[in-house]
Amino acid sequence: MNKPRRLGLLSDSHGNIEATEKAIDILMIQGCERVIHLGDFCDTNRRDRLEDIVRLFKERGVIAVKGNNDYLIELALSNGAGEGYSDQGWMYEFLKKVPMKVVMDDICFAHSFPFDYLRAFYEPIDVGSTERASLLFQQMPYWILFCGHSHTPVYFCLSYPDGVLRKVAPPGEKFLLEPTSRYIFVVGSADEGECAVFDAEASTYERINIFS
Repeated sequence: MNKPRRLGLLSDSHGNIEATEKAIDILMIQGCERVIHLGDFCDTNRRDRLEDIVRLFKERGVIAVKGNNDYLIELALSNGAGEGYSDQGWMYEFLKKVPMKVVMDDICFAHSFPFDYLRAFYEPIDVGSTERASLLFQQMPYWILFCGHSHTPVYFCLSYPDGVLRKVAPPGEKFLLEPTSRYIFVVGSADEGECAVFDAEASTYERINIFS
């Protein structure tokens, strides 16, 4: 899948339909051609919100990848434990088709690690150090990984001769990405007011507060 010029990014809504809808509106106003949700759009403790969020994704053309909460609800529905949903079959079919990652050229979108096994969306990349990010840069072929799961909006940069650095993404500023460096961006949680814009043409990343 080829990447659009401007991409809207959000993650970890955890059933917060109001924040999710507002984030999508903001990202569309910002000129984003597509919006990608990086997983955990639903929550095992807010199951009644799943149907509304899925309908919102369908209406607004949002691309989603699967998070650990989404997988647990999919598993519950497959086992017949889907009380509270008006159409369990429809919800299960949607969740089953949500991929664990989406790749656009040299950019990957995933909930956490960009792999196709279950532990990939359970283990956080950001543990307050560069340890896991450093290993991941060795294992993945991508220029950029956009992900969620860890709710702190940080980024990791692999550059020479500095090695791997961990920094908090600057809010409200356009951060210029260098073509000779590689990046992992943890977008943060929409449930806590975070979303972001990636401009592929200008090679910039901008962290945006949903509620400001």
